[in-house]
Amino acid sequence: MKHKYHADRKPNDHPVYIHRNSNHPPNIIRSLPASISRRISAISHDEEIFKKAAPAYEEALKSSNYTEGLSYIAHQPTKNNRNRRRNIIWFNPPFSSNVATNIGGAFLKLINKHFPKTSKLHKIFNRNTVKVSYSCMPNIASIIKGHNKRIAATHTSKEEEACNCRKKDTCPLNGNCQASNIIYKAEVKTTDNCKTYIGLTEPPFKLRYGNHKMSLNHEKHQNATELSKHIWQLKKNNQPFTINWSIASRAKAYSNESKRCNLCLTEKLIIINADKRTLLNKRPELISKCRHENKFYINNSSPTTKHRQENHTHLRSEHRRKAKNPNNRTDAKENTPTAEHRTKSYKPTNRTDAKENTPAEQYTNNRIIPGNPDEDPIYSWSIT
Repeated sequence: MKHKYHADRKPNDHPVYIHRNSNHPPNIIRSLPASISRRISAISHDEEIFKKAAPAYEEALKSSNYTEGLSYIAHQPTKNNRNRRRNIIWFNPPFSSNVATNIGGAFLKLINKHFPKTSKLHKIFNRNTVKVSYSCMPNIASIIKGHNKRIAATHTSKEEEACNCRKKDTCPLNGNCQASNIIYKAEVKTTDNCKTYIGLTEPPFKLRYGNHKMSLNHEKHQNATELSKHIWQLKKNNQPFTINWSIASRAKAYSNESKRCNLCLTEKLIIINADKRTLLNKRPELISKCRHENKFYINNSSPTTKHRQENHTHLRSEHRRKAKNPNNRTDAKENTPTAEHRTKSYKPTNRTDAKENTPAEQYTNNRIIPGNPDEDPIYSWSIT
């Protein structure tokens, strides 16, 4: 079949498609036969080749309880339309056929209600910039696999979650300061009220607690978190307070297998169910993006990037050290020409291997040669 192309499959490959009665969004099930027709037509040279490849895919659709057949779609030249790109905000609720409420339609009605044309934010939140696309729930196979994995996995030992504080009675988390993948709760109690702050940490809590202490003790970091803002407000009002830390829940962080961060989702669920009158967290935290998946990106895990980050950290520490001890700089250049010498030109004179009027000598007459003219054994210097 010279100069012709066709749909190619491996000998033992049999296409399998989702069942018509599966728990998937209706638009995906409805558009599946048409999308397969477009794909097979695009990789088939003509209608004759399409008809030879179509029976295998029609049989796969029939086994999944689809009654529609495949039809050839002729190739059409693509138009180079210059469409204006918009910044689209996607809302991806999980779809389930057990839910009778039209979640997408209700959400779009809220957009029209709370962001009318008279609103200042209508240019950002409108039906052209906010779209809805359902996400699929995990199937039975993935649910069973995840359940078996949790049962078979070795639980975290007590030694890993133990406390490494020198004084055990001063541990901020009651002997569990090394716990990781947790959602913690900080209760700020004063004489007249009690405020609650919800946070999460994937590494051990002790590291996150150190960052909190820095924002609570140094005024320049008072705006780091909502907790630090509240604490510094109490300090300015000279109100005594106490902070009690506790573990609210445990969950797994983002995994490259599940593509889901239960740690962030659990924190948002706790914030939603918390008492709004005593909660310090703000509502925008509910729509914040998960930051635990960033470590799985290629540009964050490549050796070159890590090497650059290490060099950047080393340079920053060197600059800080030099700023603290400006008189003890080991890299200071001694015996360099002073400002008044820079306005003059130098040339070597009693050099045994130098030739007169060579390009190299003319070049040295117009530049400053680094070194000490008094101690250099090769050159003897004279000012012209």
